[in-house]
Amino acid sequence: MDRIVCENCGREYEGYLGSCPVCGHENEDFGFLTAKPVTNLTEDDVLGEFDVTVAQEDPPAPQTAPEAEAAEADDDTRHAVPTWVLGAACGALALIIVIGVILLINLSRKDRQSEESALVSQELNVTEEISTIPETPQAAAEKVDQESAASPESSQTQPDEQDEPEPEEADLTCQSLSLDLEDVTLQFCGETFTLKATVLPVALADQVEWTVSNENFLLVEDGVVTALGGSRSKVETITATCQDKTASCIIRFAYDDDPTVIQLGYSDVTLAKIGDTLKIPIQSGLTDEQRENVIWLTDNAGVAVVDENGNVTAMGRGSANITANLGNRVGTCIIRVS
Repeated sequence: MDRIVCENCGREYEGYLGSCPVCGHENEDFGFLTAKPVTNLTEDDVLGEFDVTVAQEDPPAPQTAPEAEAAEADDDTRHAVPTWVLGAACGALALIIVIGVILLINLSRKDRQSEESALVSQELNVTEEISTIPETPQAAAEKVDQESAASPESSQTQPDEQDEPEPEEADLTCQSLSLDLEDVTLQFCGETFTLKATVLPVALADQVEWTVSNENFLLVEDGVVTALGGSRSKVETITATCQDKTASCIIRFAYDDDPTVIQLGYSDVTLAKIGDTLKIPIQSGLTDEQRENVIWLTDNAGVAVVDENGNVTAMGRGSANITANLGNRVGTCIIRVS
């Protein structure tokens, strides 16, 4: 609707307004919009009053051949399957085919193996049947003749075919003998260590014999060495022997201990009264077996007595000599009873 100029104030405003929005002057041309009673109106009167035309749809224009083909192509494109779906389907189909081929190959192999095992079993059965057939008298006679003809040759070759017997330990010859230590210095009396002998062949290991140059200083048993005494000025030797082979180890001493004397823990002791007891310890380096073999003696049983373990008991006033004896070794302790 057109704009209207107010006759009173000259302000322009939209024609659909009934009055000026500034001064309020009414628009005389707006009266036709006022509701009025209408009777006996027809559709033509209403349409004619408002000059209304009803729009009718035009029929669709016929399409040309290119347009129809383009439309069909659009429809085909709209309903076409995506490329990735086709690729996935092809891959799955190829995988199924490969699996089927593998299964067929495995089945054919199993069938072939079963056929081969059946043939082998049949051959074995035939062989067993043949072996169970009894020999005829003529075949047995021929077999005996063949064995008798071959017996001279077999008797000649029999010694060569037999395995040679293994040589006994007494027939073995020692090839080499060595010790793991060649020079040892002992630090105190009673010290022990082990010498290990290596012998070839190994079967002769139990034939190794051990010797010492001074039995008063050293004791050796199956390679275990024990210091019984020692002297800084002495050098002793331990020797291992196997048949004609020998190996030696030099023994030095870092102390002085007379091997002819048993060192006791006391040399002169006074007991206060009769009945008192005292144990005399052995200080020299003796093995346990040697200590058990020590013989204890007293030269005056009326003053003091001693048992097999070196335990002394005072019997009366006076003095007595208590001695410990082991072979040519002697130790002495004076006992006084007041």
